[in-house]
Amino acid sequence: MLVSHTKKFIFIHNYKVAGTSIREVLGKYRLSPVQRLQQKLGWKNRNHQKTSDNHQTASQIQERLPEKVFDSYYKFGFVRDPWDWQASLYKYALKNKNHKQHELISKMVSFEEYLLWRVQEDFRLQKAFFYDDKGNCLVDFVGKYERLSEDFGGICEAIGIKEILPHRNQSQQKKSYLDLYDERTLKLVNEYYAEDIHTFDYEFPTLAK
Repeated sequence: MLVSHTKKFIFIHNYKVAGTSIREVLGKYRLSPVQRLQQKLGWKNRNHQKTSDNHQTASQIQERLPEKVFDSYYKFGFVRDPWDWQASLYKYALKNKNHKQHELISKMVSFEEYLLWRVQEDFRLQKAFFYDDKGNCLVDFVGKYERLSEDFGGICEAIGIKEILPHRNQSQQKKSYLDLYDERTLKLVNEYYAEDIHTFDYEFPTLAK
């Protein structure tokens, strides 16, 4: 998560949705004017949020913050096409030797084996980042990775800042993730992540013939 008390917003950091870039752009608003000056002078800031806090859900954040703060601050995050999301998680774990699941996933013989492990042993919906156990949405806005720049611009307008995220080539990413799939693995994601697909209005992708 990233909380700004100066601009009164809370960023909920879902996995693999350009969250690191968003944190880099918005991180300066986490600091007070005094802390920003200390940072420029090279002073260490003891109040920086720890890496382990990065991927907390809205429900977890709600438990940690005062009710008045959580309810009044502008809360937002991003989701990603579930098929693309799983492909990105898979590729990231494979290439990053420091990833906690790298050793396990690197021993799998196929993307299908990874998907079966994911849904059977380490299943998690993106919806869980933004909704509570009763199905109530706890945030003000859920943007989409597929329209990252546009949705991020709307967020900046809502919190009263002007920022731009680094450009990403979305068409290349779509082609890349579909190369991992066949009809069987597409349907596997469709079955297990149906709640995310429905909640965030995604459509079943079509493989090139």
